[in-house]
Amino acid sequence: MIILLEKLVVLFYFHGLLNVTGEIKLTMKYSNAIADTVFLFRPTLMIPVWTILMLGWITGAHHSLFSLGNPEFWLLFVAFTAVVGYIYILNQIADIEGDRKNGKLFILPGGHLPVPYAWFLAILSASAGIGLAVAFLDTVSVVLLAIGVILGWVYSFGPSLKDRPWGGLWGNWLGHGVVTYLIGWYGANYGCSSEELVKGVVYSLCAGFANGAVYLTSTIPDVSGDLEVGKRTFAVVYGAKKTALTAAIFCTISALFSLTLPYHGWVMIFPAVMSTVLFWQFALKSESAHSFVTFRWPVLFLSAMTTFYIPLYAILVFAVVGVSHVYYKKRFNLIYPSFTSE
Repeated sequence: MIILLEKLVVLFYFHGLLNVTGEIKLTMKYSNAIADTVFLFRPTLMIPVWTILMLGWITGAHHSLFSLGNPEFWLLFVAFTAVVGYIYILNQIADIEGDRKNGKLFILPGGHLPVPYAWFLAILSASAGIGLAVAFLDTVSVVLLAIGVILGWVYSFGPSLKDRPWGGLWGNWLGHGVVTYLIGWYGANYGCSSEELVKGVVYSLCAGFANGAVYLTSTIPDVSGDLEVGKRTFAVVYGAKKTALTAAIFCTISALFSLTLPYHGWVMIFPAVMSTVLFWQFALKSESAHSFVTFRWPVLFLSAMTTFYIPLYAILVFAVVGVSHVYYKKRFNLIYPSFTSE
């Protein structure tokens, strides 16, 4: 797969590059394209959804501390990651102009990778995720992942939920919250009855409202750029104050639903309570500079809690953050990930 991907990078990105003189220049260009290809999947933004997935598995059944997880869960994890990669790439394709105005996500807006190549990667990623589920998992797994694929398309294209105030909110609530949690929960209850699956849907509501709160807050810093390109996000339509207040209410509801979790509920309860304090502080101030802290610290809280049950996840998170920090600094001279700025 890696060899195939490298050949495709050459095919899509280096056509006509034989006229470039200097082996060093060619090598640097090739290395940059491979790195850009990896980060087009937005690995740092995989962490929040991985965390919700882990939360679903942890609170879905009894587990001992420092568990390795069951095979079905890890197969779902890999397939889910591929589907999320597809969703993130679609979102970047649809948001090229907005990202250019907001001065972020430079890979496609800056022309570092061509859009047709991004389309190819999105299709390949979605196909890999669904294909893995069809080959090694059951029908419920395929259906849950297919829902993710459909939501990803509807969110960025189709009705384009992301450009609608309530569409963007409920799209994130359902996709990155409820469905993501439910996939992790099903990994812990693989092959369960339909009655049990309904219970999983109820438990997933805490993740849905938590993700809705994070999404709402994340729209506030982008208001000026979104206005220029005609995007009607929640913050654009209702303003920073109402958006921050709605986010605080969603976070509070999430904290209440976390009390219903049947197993290891403290993993969600502690971060939810701490996050509720942050979100209400932000709602009272509504200063854009504080929005980054508000929607990033909850992810850190929850990620830290999940590592008590899946310590391998800590290694994955540190690796992603570390490599991402080096990439964005070397490639774009940015300090990212950061808890103070986008």
